[in-house]
Amino acid sequence: MEDVVKIDGAVVKGGGQVLRNSASYAAILGKSVQFVNVRASRSRPGLRPQYIEGLEVVAKLSKCTLVNACEASQAVSFIPRELAIRDSQSSEPSCTDPISSAYEIHTKNAATSLLLQASLPVLLFSPNVTEMTLTGGTNMLISPSIDYMKRVLVPLLHRHFNVVVDVDIVRRDCMPSGEALVKVRTHPTESLPPISLRDRGSVARVSSIVYGYGKADDQFVEAAKMALHETLRDSGINMDASFSSDMQGAETEHPLVCRALVYAEMTTGCILGGGSRIPKVRGEVVSDPKELMSSAVLDLVKQLAHGGCIDEYLQDQLVIFMALADGVSEIVTGPITEHTEHALEVAHRMTDAKFFVTPVAGSDRFEIRCEGIGHMSRSRHPIPNGSAFVTCAQHQRQDFGDMFKHVNAA
Repeated sequence: MEDVVKIDGAVVKGGGQVLRNSASYAAILGKSVQFVNVRASRSRPGLRPQYIEGLEVVAKLSKCTLVNACEASQAVSFIPRELAIRDSQSSEPSCTDPISSAYEIHTKNAATSLLLQASLPVLLFSPNVTEMTLTGGTNMLISPSIDYMKRVLVPLLHRHFNVVVDVDIVRRDCMPSGEALVKVRTHPTESLPPISLRDRGSVARVSSIVYGYGKADDQFVEAAKMALHETLRDSGINMDASFSSDMQGAETEHPLVCRALVYAEMTTGCILGGGSRIPKVRGEVVSDPKELMSSAVLDLVKQLAHGGCIDEYLQDQLVIFMALADGVSEIVTGPITEHTEHALEVAHRMTDAKFFVTPVAGSDRFEIRCEGIGHMSRSRHPIPNGSAFVTCAQHQRQDFGDMFKHVNAA
């Protein structure tokens, strides 16, 4: 294989994040990547089902070959070909072009937010408007919620990177049973501009949403609304906050699994979010709306306290966009997270982007500065059919089967 990047899991930590980011870079830049010692330091090393599903999604979008992508495998290769989302009969793409590609992605183990995280950069550099339907979990315990992606990540990408993404949460499911349904529509971009987020400004507005699945009545929602305003006042945020709710499954006997997101929009266009940290045990019933809202508000207060322009959950997610952007990007943020360190390491290995992280004197803030590579969307031309899989012995996988359906739109 030419231009192969080797990533050793015994050296580059990060598990699923490293796999997703590396696969996205490989698909966009046309580089092959070989993973060895995957999750070597974990109690259960090797690929987990949710990581396989994430790699398969990017593989399908980029017409790649996956080698040895099976459960518990500690060595897997991702060999990309041309991007699949193309219309070889058209001329130059524009945001007014008809949809040329639609995908239905069915997973049982992966969070829809992480599938979106892995596929979004690939979709943005495709030359056509694309629709993608995801099934999986919308609000998992240890991953960003799809609501965070919709209300914090996507608006910030639109405002500062000029990208157009629509996320519609059709059906919720807080557990990974494959019942949730999310629709994503992306518009193509030829290149990404650099961003400068150095001045956060002041809080312009605060918004919130309570969302979940299971038996919940109007009293629960109203109590959550009252708790929001009370906790904001107690935390020193003296302004009216918008409140919304999306509770599904009330007609079922499913115990309530509920989350809350509270986010602040700043006068400069920055957005910082805080999420509830309960329940901590999978399937635990949420019975106290005040505890739910207090957890989310206190998390937002924590994100605002350092004075940075983005919250800790956005840090690592912006690294790939900064690396691909055309020019110098600068972001002032709070303490650098472990996820961000992993994202920076992957960007260093997969691209020629140059990152510099420096502390801001007299504070716990840091500046992340990046000289991006100025990646341009590739021109259209016909591509080979199908994605190839070289599988583990005794672990034969079909070419996605029911997991992934490609629908050519008219």
